[in-house]
Amino acid sequence: MKQLFTLVTLLIFSLSMQAQEFGYGFKTGLNFNRINSDSIRVGEELAQNTGFHIGAIFAYKFTDLMGVRGELLYSIRGGRIRYDGDGVFGLVSSTSGRLFRIDGSRSSSIRITNSYIDIPVSFYYKPASWVELSAGVQAGFLIGSTAVGQIIVNGETTVSGQTFDVNKFDFNVVYNYNKDKFNDTTIPASNLEVAGEDVILPGNLGAYSEFTEDYGKLYNTFDFSLIAGASFFLNKGLFVGGRANIGFVDVTNDEADRVNVAQAGTTTGIVAEKQNHIDTNFALQISVGFVF
Repeated sequence: MKQLFTLVTLLIFSLSMQAQEFGYGFKTGLNFNRINSDSIRVGEELAQNTGFHIGAIFAYKFTDLMGVRGELLYSIRGGRIRYDGDGVFGLVSSTSGRLFRIDGSRSSSIRITNSYIDIPVSFYYKPASWVELSAGVQAGFLIGSTAVGQIIVNGETTVSGQTFDVNKFDFNVVYNYNKDKFNDTTIPASNLEVAGEDVILPGNLGAYSEFTEDYGKLYNTFDFSLIAGASFFLNKGLFVGGRANIGFVDVTNDEADRVNVAQAGTTTGIVAEKQNHIDTNFALQISVGFVF
């Protein structure tokens, strides 16, 4: 009986010591995001948007000074894309079915919101009890991708060798990159006269409504990043921290990453030209959290 009691005591002590090596907690905060590209069009600007993150922390302590930490986060990322320059747009007559190619200027401002389940894994080192430095990698899995904004078009069209001015018109952007289809119909909103014929303008555009072929979804499901940051502990458990998240894989599908351009040798043809850009996520995260 004494030996059994000793064995149980040692087992409980061993489990207690092992449990002290593990920690858990939670964090939340803001993301300051942008989508970077290795090449952009003349007149295009890539800008920042703001999102948030929230989730759980799991840690294993090698020593009092260092260890490894994993996290499971719901994170809103994305960015803003602004464009002001040459553009082409297609409108169809509601009376004759004729396609009018509008050549001129195009201005747009689109805010992209991409929702990810992020799994960061990092090694940390504590040079002092109140500060912690960390670096590692992060896998991200896209679960939602939307955008809102506006497109403004101003230009002219050519019919049978005659050029007609077209009054400026605009569309609301309501994109769902994961659900929209290239041939989605849109709700009519207003009429516009083009070259003496009536054109019905849609109330908003879908993500692929300007395409004539199905090129797939724009944003890829998987993202991979390098991460590095620092946390400052206000007491034993409460901390505030900052982290840089630098993506190094292309988050866009090249087949669907296209812009409309005028087809040479015709006054009506429009071609969706592939961009072949490498677009990567970048984010700065500011967090507050608690670890046990």
